[in-house]
Amino acid sequence: MLARILFCCASLAACSAPYAASDAIPAHDPPPRAPPADGKNTPSVKDDAGPCGLSACTVQVSAGDAFACALDDKGVVRCWGKNDLGQTSASDPKASGAPHAVEGLGTTKQLATGAAHACALDDGGIVRCWGDDSNGIVSGAPSTVSRPMPAVVKGLPGKIVSIAAASESQCAIDDANALYCWGANDYGQLGVAGTGTKPPKSVASPVKVLDDVVHVGATVDTICVIKRTGAVSCLGNDFSGQLGQGKSDLDPHPTPVDVHGMQGLPAQIAVGMGWHVAVTLDNGRVASWGSNARSAIVHAQNVYTVESPTLVAGVDDVAEVAAGGYFSCARKKSGAVACWGDATTGLVGAAHDGGAAPTAIANLPAAQQITAGRSGFACIVSAGKTFCWGANGSGQLGRGTVGPSSSTPAEAKL
Repeated sequence: MLARILFCCASLAACSAPYAASDAIPAHDPPPRAPPADGKNTPSVKDDAGPCGLSACTVQVSAGDAFACALDDKGVVRCWGKNDLGQTSASDPKASGAPHAVEGLGTTKQLATGAAHACALDDGGIVRCWGDDSNGIVSGAPSTVSRPMPAVVKGLPGKIVSIAAASESQCAIDDANALYCWGANDYGQLGVAGTGTKPPKSVASPVKVLDDVVHVGATVDTICVIKRTGAVSCLGNDFSGQLGQGKSDLDPHPTPVDVHGMQGLPAQIAVGMGWHVAVTLDNGRVASWGSNARSAIVHAQNVYTVESPTLVAGVDDVAEVAAGGYFSCARKKSGAVACWGDATTGLVGAAHDGGAAPTAIANLPAAQQITAGRSGFACIVSAGKTFCWGANGSGQLGRGTVGPSSSTPAEAKL
């Protein structure tokens, strides 16, 4: 019988505060350039070099299953790692640890990566996707053909201001705070119930899921949002309690349900590809629920599911949380990073079987953004550079090689 942790406290409505209509998640700002060295208004050669030397600065990194992509301050996207479905956009389907520039994009301002697909939002509000097209994310029709070349997503009304990817689905928020999603719908995670006993497996064209959304996050088959009221709502798969309702079942859930008991105002939901949800709260804590395999939420034996929001012990002062397959990592306001859960790839210190309690990651510069990959790796942006550690069986650490895992963070060779 599945063990359960039930956590009850005041509803979110009691502590919620309204968000502004413009609060949809923005792309990360690039690191500031240094003032001219000569003190004049005209840039010096040193100023032209910028904080990253003559190279462009990374402003965002996004991890998929076993690949990752980085966005620089020139709007250029580079991807590396597993490429069996065209997810890095390279012509060679073999995995590679060498970052590859993605062609056919506009000036990109935000990235989103699913298990084996990626999407880019440009400065004109246009979304382009590439990679796994089995649920029609790229072409608008489910296909067994991989799509390494970016294609414009059709059917998105209005101007899109932010994007987020689930494992095999994709979502976008427009300038009116409406959420649109498309792709896999096995558990009704896109809000489409269908007419039969089960929801349609795929919804290849964007459909409106919810209004008044300021932030969206996801697990494998579950989508959760923060609304302007401060409420958190989830829909889709509840196999491990991912809907946060104090129970679990195998049924599809195409109707959003509110999650209560957060113990703080939600500020950000991790976009993950595991089976647990992680939320950053305004008080610096992390609330999490869903599968507890390998101690992804609580460090305790024989606790397999956490079916209501539960504070992660030993983690505070958090600015951002990222969720991988069976682990999470938190970026603290100081720039320090702590990770917990799956320890088999060296993501949480030296590799060992099972799970680990929250552990500070050593030899890591101050982080300004963090992401987590399902296969057991994580990356950060620090001062315009990308650093990764953990699994590297497909070259997902961006070090130019495909090889063993590494528990020591190192700069990706962008």
